Amino acid sequence: MSRQKSLKVREIMTENPSTAEMESTIEEIATMMKEENVTVIPIIDEDGELMGLVTDRDIVVLCIAEGHDASDCRAEDIIRAHLRHGAAHLQSASPEMDATEAARIMSEYQLRNMPVLEQGRLVGMISLGDVGVKSGKERDRNRNRPIPRKKAS
Repeated sequence: MSRQKSLKVREIMTENPSTAEMESTIEEIATMMKEENVTVIPIIDEDGELMGLVTDRDIVVLCIAEGHDASDCRAEDIIRAHLRHGAAHLQSASPEMDATEAARIMSEYQLRNMPVLEQGRLVGMISLGDVGVKSGKERDRNRNRPIPRKKAS
């Protein structure tokens, strides 16, 4: 029996995602999300180091629902709120990680998106959709076929 090559994160990640800076307003970030049809924007500092992520949910829960103006609230405010709520460690993948391992981490930590870091630098983003759709094409076709149903006579 031949062993199938495992899919790597590099093969399914979105490369070179758009980023925002700590000083970016939530309004600017929301506009980026709309224009790029994404639900998360990585936040980097002036040295290009990943500081965290701002999600569409963060915008609603940590900015709008708190009564803040999206043109005054900044990415830095969201990142600080994450730290206050105990989200100090940001989960990440490496480009050479097996996609199934990345999916396991995302499932364990209930993440929809995860940054991909290479030598500490952001090189991509991976989403549950990437893992499900793209890795699904690599699975054994017979194992995932629906069970045929008999027609009623």
